[in-house]
Amino acid sequence: MSKKLVTMIVGLLLVSTAGLGGLFAQAGTSGVSVSTSGTAQSGATVTTWAVGSPSWSPIEGAVGVINGGGIARIHLPTSPAGKWAITLFLDDPNEMVSAYSFWNPKIQIRTISTSGLTSGTTSIPTVSSGGSASASTFTGGTEVPDALTSDAFQILTLSKGFVTFVVDSSDGLPVDTSDVYDTGGENRVFEIGISTPAGTSNAGTFFTKDASDADSMSPEFSIEVRQQ
Repeated sequence: MSKKLVTMIVGLLLVSTAGLGGLFAQAGTSGVSVSTSGTAQSGATVTTWAVGSPSWSPIEGAVGVINGGGIARIHLPTSPAGKWAITLFLDDPNEMVSAYSFWNPKIQIRTISTSGLTSGTTSIPTVSSGGSASASTFTGGTEVPDALTSDAFQILTLSKGFVTFVVDSSDGLPVDTSDVYDTGGENRVFEIGISTPAGTSNAGTFFTKDASDADSMSPEFSIEVRQQ
């Protein structure tokens, strides 16, 4: 079977201090950055999150909690059906280790609940309005566990720098080419983000050892989606 590859690079989107409720009150910096851009090949697409991105409030010398948020929406083709590996890479751990002793977000794959959707009629929420699995915290919708391990989430760390989920395309929400929910649709929708999984109390924790440089506190991601 030929392999299909999608690459998505997460760059910079400035988050205001006011929007994060006094971010860096002790640090004197202007904000952290989380943004996305992407390209798609071979029938799969990645759509970057417009609002509701993950956020956190670094205070030097203190432990903090990460607020969940979406990273991207992924469309996989309904046919041929099969398993796909979705890998999220942290591209700048060498910079982040200068700011954090640890930074451990919980990563999940989710898809949209069919509650309230009518096949052939209802359009799914757009990413520009905050996506569909979460709105702002990436805790709604339906958790999609790893198809091989059944893990509902994985923790991304500065030392390892990546997490991989294997999903079965049939587990995604079926939509047509206009993103209308359709049980016979051409595509299957998944979403990836930082989340508070069921049975846990937060979306991750971190410890800030140096809050002087916003760039060092800002993760840069890339996503690879490959058919198995």
